Amino acid sequence: MKGNLIRGLFDANVRDFLGKTEVNDAIRATLETLRDDENFWWLNNGVTIVASSIDQKGRRLALSEPLLVNGLQTSNVIFEFMTDTVVDEEVKKKRRSQIILMKIIVPPSEQVRDEIIKATNSQTNIPKPYLRGMDTVHRNIEDHLKAAGLYYERRKNQYKNMGKTRPTIVTLAEMAQALMAALLFRAGDARGRPNSLLKSDDDYQSLFSESYPLDAFKNVILAKRAIIKSFDKRISK
Repeated sequence: MKGNLIRGLFDANVRDFLGKTEVNDAIRATLETLRDDENFWWLNNGVTIVASSIDQKGRRLALSEPLLVNGLQTSNVIFEFMTDTVVDEEVKKKRRSQIILMKIIVPPSEQVRDEIIKATNSQTNIPKPYLRGMDTVHRNIEDHLKAAGLYYERRKNQYKNMGKTRPTIVTLAEMAQALMAALLFRAGDARGRPNSLLKSDDDYQSLFSESYPLDAFKNVILAKRAIIKSFDKRISK
């Protein structure tokens, strides 16, 4: 709908909006202080979009299956700025005429598209587990857990930014820990090095095989949380 942020466009990003960071604050400051003789894209890298096809009609472009693979932070800061009731409407009007640089790519194959996505998301320091989160198995887990009222955060801050409560969010790291303990019987590794579990390709394939039934992932998390809840009750007595 016009005027709303279409979050599905950002599905190819390994991180969601990070909120107040040094970079995001700088983008906001640029929007607030940009001179009339400047264009926003002079001071910002812009955004990159991949699509399966483009149909040009005059000055309009119709994109099929578009995904914004770079520029999520920029897009969210602009959205917050343009919907901020404190910002003067005249300033917003000026910003609408100051263009953002947009690069649109139609990859020749899905393989090339995935390579573009991974390369784009690897330009900044992103933990390897969240790069793993782009794999199909994690998308399937995410869809499956929603039926149980759980939100699988395969992208950092994905559901936190949507206002989901902490007890309903299952992080990728939490899932890896639970699987390591339950399936591989390596509770010590799961407890002692939670942030490095997914760096090993062998461990990763053992934990997140697409051959596992999706209920296995759900049941492991539910069992893990039930056990922790039981321990907490005993400690509080």
